[in-house]
Amino acid sequence: MEAETLQIQCALCEKFKPEDAEFWNIEHIIPRKFGNYGDNGAVLEYKICRCCNGYLGKSVDAPFMNEVTSREIDMMYAMKPKNPKTKVTGSGVVVRYKTTIAHLLMCIKIAFETHVKFLDEKYRDTTFHALRQLLLGIISNHRTFTSSIKSKQTFGKIIVDEAWADPWQTIATLKNAAVIDENVFRLDEVTANSDEIVAKVKSRSKKGSYASLIQLGCWNFGIGVMICLQSLPPIVIRVSNKADRYVLEYGCDCIHVMYLRGIRHWVGCENGE
Repeated sequence: MEAETLQIQCALCEKFKPEDAEFWNIEHIIPRKFGNYGDNGAVLEYKICRCCNGYLGKSVDAPFMNEVTSREIDMMYAMKPKNPKTKVTGSGVVVRYKTTIAHLLMCIKIAFETHVKFLDEKYRDTTFHALRQLLLGIISNHRTFTSSIKSKQTFGKIIVDEAWADPWQTIATLKNAAVIDENVFRLDEVTANSDEIVAKVKSRSKKGSYASLIQLGCWNFGIGVMICLQSLPPIVIRVSNKADRYVLEYGCDCIHVMYLRGIRHWVGCENGE
């Protein structure tokens, strides 16, 4: 009698799928262009299924990696775009966050996956599931949009990608405005020394750009993830309200870190000492 195949639950869609390469692949929490080559631990294995991975790539990763700010980084710091002819510009500026919808959604995805990377299921409260549902909503809207527009023979792939990046990604995001407003912050909204933090992060990089730095730890609003992606504005996202549990397990000064594209690459835990 053959042994029963192990079933693993995806943290995003929450479906159980067999432990097989057909259903699972490695998810890069930070995009490859920002220093994550998959050999440093800043990845998820058997956490986000292949299907969700693919949809996140199309609906969140692609608009961000092709938006105009990323192309400026390409020129400044020699990170080559996959397709130099791509014309996708990304979504409009969001005044509160001083950035674009494309970057905002990428930060939410990174924060969600950072939670999955470092914290177990005991921390998956209503805040975690609100972010999960937001990402699933973006995926669903992207699937509906691309299905409808691809049925029209006059639209090619580039035009479809451009139309999703701007304005449809913005429209899909606005449906989740309440969740974003409650859980997403600029760094200077939640700390008095944001300039000092930014300067310290910049100083770690050889060329004076941001190193790619992700930090999960306790904030005054709960457990949050700070995301610095090179010259893009730092964003902080609440991922759980279970700060008391975190303090008991790790200590109030403990931070989980993914630090890439600087002088050294490091993924691990710092206790604040």
